Amino acid sequence: ETGLGGRWDATNVVTPLVSVITRIGLDHCAWLGHTLTSVAAEKAGIIKSGRPVVCAAMPDKARAVIESVAADKRSPLVDVAGTADVRVSKSGLDGQTLKISTPARQLPPLRLPLAGAFQIENACAAVSALDSVAACGLDVPDAACVKGLEQVCWPGRFQLVAEKPPVVVDGAHNPDGARALRLALKGCGIKSGVALVAGFCGDKDILGHLRELAPVVKRAWAVAIPNARSVTAGETSGVMRAAGIGQVSACGSLAQGLDEARAWAGDRGGVVVVCGSLFLAGEALLAFGA
Repeated sequence: ETGLGGRWDATNVVTPLVSVITRIGLDHCAWLGHTLTSVAAEKAGIIKSGRPVVCAAMPDKARAVIESVAADKRSPLVDVAGTADVRVSKSGLDGQTLKISTPARQLPPLRLPLAGAFQIENACAAVSALDSVAACGLDVPDAACVKGLEQVCWPGRFQLVAEKPPVVVDGAHNPDGARALRLALKGCGIKSGVALVAGFCGDKDILGHLRELAPVVKRAWAVAIPNARSVTAGETSGVMRAAGIGQVSACGSLAQGLDEARAWAGDRGGVVVVCGSLFLAGEALLAFGA
């Protein structure tokens, strides 16, 4: 995994068997650019001459850039959206049951312990990457694919850390991440009744993030995050209101926000969602011992 962009990332000194580029959105714009095409060009910097590249589900503008770079470097391109087929039979906050087929293999039904449609995209990209690795001479049996997918753990990404009431911790910190979070909640049957606990770094698009979540949020608590770039709880609460969230409180600590949000959700059958920053997600995971 690259730490930020791709083209200038330290991991780019490695010549891989296969490169994988997952869905691209606008983030770290000061370094990567302010358009999908500029971000995609930076990400496409990991493509190596003659080595396959797996392109996950992607906005059309970003995919066009990746296709162009792959063609220039004569790198075989695997477009996951067009080659992998997935059928989902069960979905919930604790994961989903699915069956993945690619041109190279048909996996049996398996239980992915990760929720959200975006994790289905990621799972398909992972299997497609393993197919490409196998084509390079390192075969990965179907049983190993299934075992890996069924045991995968992704801390802080739509992670269910408590059940009564449900508490989901997600590191989403930009509008694209917030949109994926909202759609993941919808996919689990949650279209309203969310108790939001959120905090942000000051260099993020906070208003854009909160506007994505506002349609499902009934009550919100603003907190500061454990980072020098943190926005104050008071400032975040003001942006929450500007985003259209009616009932908002500014809290002195994450512990206070969690206590109040859990009490509110417990009384109303709601779901607590903690998001806005990876720093905040880490603090929340520590609080729950997750």
